[in-house]
Amino acid sequence: MTPTMFQALQARREVHHRYSCLYAGIVASTLINTHLPEGSTPVSPFDFGASQGASGDRERIKNNLVSMFAMMPSDAKPEFMEKLKARSIAKLKADGYHDAELIFSEVFRSWKDKQ
Repeated sequence: MTPTMFQALQARREVHHRYSCLYAGIVASTLINTHLPEGSTPVSPFDFGASQGASGDRERIKNNLVSMFAMMPSDAKPEFMEKLKARSIAKLKADGYHDAELIFSEVFRSWKDKQ
């Protein structure tokens, strides 16, 4: 099995798992919503089951950061790398990840900021 075939298989498994979790959430929310007192807020199917959520997104972001910086040439100027870091953090913050600096520092523990 080639790496590409393995990644495709893994992606199909992940999609299957997500649908299974959604179906379980639909059943659970239907049962709860049918027995809710009047005036209560209904429960969503997405409130149940295993979803990637923040931890999965966080791991995906970390993997993307590693990939992005790994593709940089080894002779890239430090100024360029600092700009790339700043842009990456700004983009993450704009996307709602207010702890972007922490995510970046978890990936690149030895990164030293210029003072």
